[in-house]
Amino acid sequence: EPGPRAGAAGASSGLGAEADPESLPGGGAATAPGADSIATLIERRMDALDLDEPFSPREREVVALVLRGNNVPAIARKLYISENTARDHMKSIYRKADVHSRQELIDLFD
Repeated sequence: EPGPRAGAAGASSGLGAEADPESLPGGGAATAPGADSIATLIERRMDALDLDEPFSPREREVVALVLRGNNVPAIARKLYISENTARDHMKSIYRKADVHSRQELIDLFD
């Protein structure tokens, strides 16, 4: 089956069109509208936060999808991983960023 399509069910929060994994940070050339700006935002914010342990490339993909308004099931579908794996990535991101909720994570990037 072909990869994710822009405008598919579970669409974004208005931060940009849905992205396939290749358009996210660490995934290759940005092709989705807004992919460059979110990747740049994540990079700048991570530099400013000076995290003890930086996000992995996959965690950056997850953060980009969270910033687009995706929930765990949508992230799992788009990255072709299980929901449990998506939750594990979220837990790791929360730990590294020292946040306790999705909203706190989003607020870090505002």
